[in-house]
Amino acid sequence: MIENMMLMIPEALRRILLGAGLLVMAQSMAIGAQASEKAKPMAPNYEIVDLQKSGHANIREKDPKMVSIRAFSPYKGGFVEEGFGREVISLTYSDSERQAHIIHAMHDLPDDSVRSYRYLAILVRDGELWRLKQARKQWTCQLGRGQQEWSGQLCR
Repeated sequence: MIENMMLMIPEALRRILLGAGLLVMAQSMAIGAQASEKAKPMAPNYEIVDLQKSGHANIREKDPKMVSIRAFSPYKGGFVEEGFGREVISLTYSDSERQAHIIHAMHDLPDDSVRSYRYLAILVRDGELWRLKQARKQWTCQLGRGQQEWSGQLCR
């Protein structure tokens, strides 16, 4: 079964994810993306982001990272206040380069519940511009405030 899941992830993305220890998460995303195409429920380990409700469905940019920043960054590409956390954006393209996968994370948050959160997003290119196709969110919690692994479950 794992071998079949690995075939669904483009080779370039697989190499990056293996290095970052995120292959299982990407496999889950690939399975969820395939399931959503068939109108099946996605993996419960994520909170699905309603792109229409959040207003993120209308974001279009020439650079897929800018789509992610406009949608998910607390800074929106501006000044980063010291001590507020560490923002990391990872981008990989599918083999056709018409689809991109983004992991947009905020780590070391100065919050009493949430330690980190991340968005896992799939973007597609429409002509010269990129737009979000699908996004999910996960959290890890501070010690004693909930799960220590990435999950769609809110922290206490």
